[in-house]
Amino acid sequence: MKDRVQGWCPSLLRPMQSADGWILRLKPPYCQLSGEAARVIAEASRTYGEGKLELTRRASLQLRGMAKSGLEPVARQAIELGLASDDAAVEARRNILVSPLLGADPGLAEASRCLVRRLEIGLAETQLFAGLPDKFGFLVDGGGLWPLTEASDLSLRPGARRLDLGGRFALHLSAQQDAASAALAISEAFAARDERKQGRISALGAEQIAALVAQAGLSGRMEEASDVGSTRKPALGFHQLDEKLGAVLALWPFGALSAQQLEDTAGLAETFGDGIVRLTPWRCLAIAGVSSEVWPEFAVKLGSAGALLDPLSAFLRIEACPGAPACAEASVKTRCFARQLAAVLPPDRHAHVSGCSKGCAHPRETDLTFVGAAGDWFLIRNGTAASPAALRLSSSEQALEEVRRD
Repeated sequence: MKDRVQGWCPSLLRPMQSADGWILRLKPPYCQLSGEAARVIAEASRTYGEGKLELTRRASLQLRGMAKSGLEPVARQAIELGLASDDAAVEARRNILVSPLLGADPGLAEASRCLVRRLEIGLAETQLFAGLPDKFGFLVDGGGLWPLTEASDLSLRPGARRLDLGGRFALHLSAQQDAASAALAISEAFAARDERKQGRISALGAEQIAALVAQAGLSGRMEEASDVGSTRKPALGFHQLDEKLGAVLALWPFGALSAQQLEDTAGLAETFGDGIVRLTPWRCLAIAGVSSEVWPEFAVKLGSAGALLDPLSAFLRIEACPGAPACAEASVKTRCFARQLAAVLPPDRHAHVSGCSKGCAHPRETDLTFVGAAGDWFLIRNGTAASPAALRLSSSEQALEEVRRD
């Protein structure tokens, strides 16, 4: 299922094969795409694939349904655009999430850029980080209008002598220690762990975290962190940033959009905003530099490009993986069902629709989780896709009726 290519496609982190073709993941620096880069990627997606794109929770952009023959040309284009490193090992480690409004929000610490750069340089300078898991990631939260509260392996804040580990613990550093150096030291210590014990920092207990901190040569007070680990999404639509300009947050259902929609959005960002398409950890796109005067017209044109801007949209409360036929693990058409579910989901409920028990789209608990297996639906209440099911439903109609009665 997850056959991976190594070596011959140097810039991208081991493309994955799925039932609908190959998947390439791009991680734009600072989570930002220029209009030119967006158009090149959109055209590559059409030329070598089916023109299908996905936004991920780590603010990256996936090209789905790609032909194997297109992987290397697209990788080369990504390198030329500055979207990827030509060193496969460096690219694999370059998992840094930063506030999407960096450079546009006057209330966001510009020092975030320096922190990101320090992490990138540190991760690239040594092979000691080669042992880090594929999904090991960093988060730099500069505050501002849309602060990042998502859990990450290591989270930093500009000017703060604090390091959050796995979304569960906070390490308060001494005056002689800075967060970037501490994060790199802990990453190095984690990479040196026995390979059989590898996982994510979030899986470690308090004693293991303390041992990791000591192994990194750090000291400081450690406590449980209660202010990280949530996924609070800003409201869709227009947000005022200063007296003149604002930012717009737009959603495409399930983070899935076409190459044409990305291309159209890039053009609109250049016409109505600062020309940058910003990736977010909420599977949304953000466009900054938009004035309140042009916002009504911009909203209409974004809607024509498939974007949802209603802050009460039910699609904000539904997660769904690609499902069948895109994924060989799935026996149900998840997103088709999820669109039907959006019409009946109560406004106080969150739902997750998964093609199998792995729950790739959403690892956390939800009010209602529907898991497909052998063509049937299994309903799980207040659990994850791997939790025991409360009901087995033989059709989408039965599943929807269960929601209506809920």
